[in-house]
Amino acid sequence: MSIPVELNSLAEVMMQYPFAYLLTTRAGAAPHAVAVTAVMDGGELVVAATGQRTRANALQAPAVSLVWPPSSPQAYSLIIDGLASVTGE
Repeated sequence: MSIPVELNSLAEVMMQYPFAYLLTTRAGAAPHAVAVTAVMDGGELVVAATGQRTRANALQAPAVSLVWPPSSPQAYSLIIDGLASVTGE
């Protein structure tokens, strides 16, 4: 089941979740998942302080997903698919 979240409500909904998993792919399409904190900044999702593997993956294959797991089995995950851009070091 899917429950849409409007973009103007996204920051508020994200605050209901303590963390997300950032999913990237390695060469050969092997998945890579790391726990992150994401924030909205000017209409963009920003994830700070990622590791070298995550950054390398995002540069090579920018299609990523963020998954905020539910707080209980009866609750819903928040899932966002998008394209990553890597800035800084």
